[in-house]
Amino acid sequence: MAVELKKDKNILAELFSGNPFHIVNAIEKIKKSGNIAYLPDIFSIYWAGIDPSVKLSISNLITELKTEQGVSYIVDFLEDIDDENDLSYFTGACWQSVLDFSNFIDFFIKLAINGNYETSIEAFSVIENSCLNINDEDRKKKAAILKNSLSSIPDEKKPLIVELIHVIEK
Repeated sequence: MAVELKKDKNILAELFSGNPFHIVNAIEKIKKSGNIAYLPDIFSIYWAGIDPSVKLSISNLITELKTEQGVSYIVDFLEDIDDENDLSYFTGACWQSVLDFSNFIDFFIKLAINGNYETSIEAFSVIENSCLNINDEDRKKKAAILKNSLSSIPDEKKPLIVELIHVIEK
């Protein structure tokens, strides 16, 4: 599907209406179109404080997005999330998607190392899916980063990170 970068003013009006029903409706239209030009607008709604239905709709959009050019927007969004629960939630949407996050494995490695246990598990899954698309030399580098971090990782997360090292080295 070709990526249409033009924004429809009616969709933008719905998106910024403040009405959760209209916002979800706009996100559904955007999801169907695959137009990544709206992603910064959608993610800005998150920062304004959102209704749970809108949060779910954003997560579903990430999960169902098929346009690879959207990956950098998604990672930029994740980098700015301070709430650990939301970070875990939206990271989970990444591993459930068909998108290739291999160019951003370092970001997800940082999440696995620094995030809470749930975020680490979600990041693990993204990394596991993305490892298929990186070469052996990069795999060794990524595994080395994780090995070097083991001494600073809480004991409850060490088995997870050790398993992640094994996954990457395969």
